[in-house]
Amino acid sequence: MQHVTAEDAQAWLIDKLATRLSIDPEQVNVEQYFDEFDLDSTEALILAGELENWLGFELEATALWYTTRPSPRSPSTSPRRAATVSPLPDRPRAAARPLLARLRPAAGHDRSHVYAVHPGALAASAWAPAAAALPEGAAFGLLDLQLVPEYFAAVFAPERTVIGIEELAARCLAELTAARPADAPFALVGWSFGGVVAFEMARQAERAGLGELLTDLVLLDSIAPVPDYQRGEELLEPEMLLRWFAMYLAAKREQPLDWQPGPVAERRLPELLAAATAQGVLPADTELPGLRKLFDTYLAGLRRNNRFALAYRPGALDRTITLLKPADSLLPNDGSLGWDQLSTRPLRHLDVAGDHYTMLRQPANLAVLAELLAEPAAV
Repeated sequence: MQHVTAEDAQAWLIDKLATRLSIDPEQVNVEQYFDEFDLDSTEALILAGELENWLGFELEATALWYTTRPSPRSPSTSPRRAATVSPLPDRPRAAARPLLARLRPAAGHDRSHVYAVHPGALAASAWAPAAAALPEGAAFGLLDLQLVPEYFAAVFAPERTVIGIEELAARCLAELTAARPADAPFALVGWSFGGVVAFEMARQAERAGLGELLTDLVLLDSIAPVPDYQRGEELLEPEMLLRWFAMYLAAKREQPLDWQPGPVAERRLPELLAAATAQGVLPADTELPGLRKLFDTYLAGLRRNNRFALAYRPGALDRTITLLKPADSLLPNDGSLGWDQLSTRPLRHLDVAGDHYTMLRQPANLAVLAELLAEPAAV
């Protein structure tokens, strides 16, 4: 294996960044941290995978996000070994931040407050259109689970899954309670895994005596944590996971992608890469190791959420649950996604446009959500 110096690695990164950013190599500032370049998270992870393939060893999960260039101490002769990178003085990790961000303030003390639970995958900004579509005067707050350190770390270190859904919900509910006027009505909305956390928040709100103030529980293509819908990792179907990943990739890149998994498992990811580059979803020079890195990271997030759900055994709520299910749902052939088993009331089920990752962009869906929240369900 050829020896790679720090200077070689820096030159490789500069060339790749310049190509991705459509600038001259001389314009790449080598003193910037990797996440300060104008790349979205898909491009950054793809580039990390391509760099690993070129170097011949694996980088630590978050190495590029805390460094700018490999140091001369980086190993380059041992394949598949975690790299040590320290180009600048260690970048301090961000201090713990509040989970709750106000995307829209209330116009009055007695106005409804809507709180959405966001599990990651998409940027938190994906909720901005939903906030803007709410009835006049309503407040909108976003609870971002990615800001819970234990939840974020569990993607990269499964053995560090030291927090459960009950604790995630308790932290979210505590911030919500501290921010909301004590007697103000509020609604909970959860997308994907965030819907499971929103459900547990509703359970805890009931126990805390807040049930009369909770006007709605709206779940957006969330799969219920009930035995009929829970699967161990070994039972998660590869074809299904790749279909989900293709939806995610298209949504992140904001481009349509016409692709379905083929019959031969080992050809599916190369076929997805060919389709994505041909249709302009990914740059033409994207390499398979880069797409594989992105896919592996995506799977790690899914598996983390699946571990959380497998350990959660909730009882049913005595309130109406509303499920918004897009045309291309995670489980398109299932109507209730299991939520009819977790309420003593009939499930309020509405079919909407889009897929799991684009449903928050569809104007018609936002109008449906706004109308639902303007007319609370019977609790």
